[in-house]
Amino acid sequence: FAGSINGQGSLIYEAEKIGKDTLLSQIIKLVEDAQQTKAPIAKIADQVSAVFVPVVMAIAFVSGLFWYFIMGQTFTFAMTVAVSVLVIACPCALGLATPTAIMVGTGLGAEHGILYKRGDVLELAHKADVLVFDKTGTITQGKPQLVSSYTYGDSGVALQLLASLEAKSEHPLGQAILVAAENANLDLLEMDNFSSLTGRGLTASYAGKTYLAGNQTLMTEEKVDLTSAQADFQSLTADGQTPIFLAEDGKLIGLFGVADQVKADSADMVAALHQMGKEVIMLTGDNDQTAQAIAQKVGIKRVISQVLPQEKSRVISDLQAEGKSVIMVGDGINDA
Repeated sequence: FAGSINGQGSLIYEAEKIGKDTLLSQIIKLVEDAQQTKAPIAKIADQVSAVFVPVVMAIAFVSGLFWYFIMGQTFTFAMTVAVSVLVIACPCALGLATPTAIMVGTGLGAEHGILYKRGDVLELAHKADVLVFDKTGTITQGKPQLVSSYTYGDSGVALQLLASLEAKSEHPLGQAILVAAENANLDLLEMDNFSSLTGRGLTASYAGKTYLAGNQTLMTEEKVDLTSAQADFQSLTADGQTPIFLAEDGKLIGLFGVADQVKADSADMVAALHQMGKEVIMLTGDNDQTAQAIAQKVGIKRVISQVLPQEKSRVISDLQAEGKSVIMVGDGINDA
């Protein structure tokens, strides 16, 4: 309910976390910890300063003695020379410059919605040669809409059935189906035996029949014949739409295409990264045709598609095993 506005009525709620345990406090602590973390370059500066200080003190002392005893100058003049050496050679700037840069960098990042867990991330980021982007909500706007629908057989309530299935799902694509059903003034049916199949789709039952809604992988696993939908499937995926199949008792009754608009600055971002010599990869659980269509729009040449959420970390590990320094960019928990 975060960010919601209570239009009418009253609310009774229980605060499970207060003070330092709230999300806001944790975010603030995260930024503060990052600012206090020493990057490798800061540690080097501290090491140099530790050696530099006694050396400078010794040089200043010798300079004062030289001008007082050897050159015969007054004690005041000799002290002035010694202090001048200390002032000129003082390593304060060396010790303060890096922590200041880290503090400013983490602060600016927080202003733009980027939270650094450690200060050394700022130093390591520029060394990355591969950036891996999630598709939905990162390259695209994360606000999908239903744009295509096909029905097969005698089912005239395919959208109503699909929306009833998606009503218990929190997936962004499911929300697009619910909005379409609401706009069509369709009543939702009460589904039983609901089950979410991570990375594949949903299953539930109604009036003694079993329904499946999801991607091509789920349909293949459940041996649903997709022959009648191949032409429609190719058409909507070529347009960058994500397909959602609907099956009733193992028989295909509907195919829906959901599209998510590409962010206005995604193509410019990818082009800028290419100019910097970085490799850009799209990593998504979507089907290959849809992923390739989106990648082509923004200029991404390498696409790794049809990856389950739990498999994303393995893909990153494989890239790192190739000797690459990788940054993963996404908006979901599984991307973290």
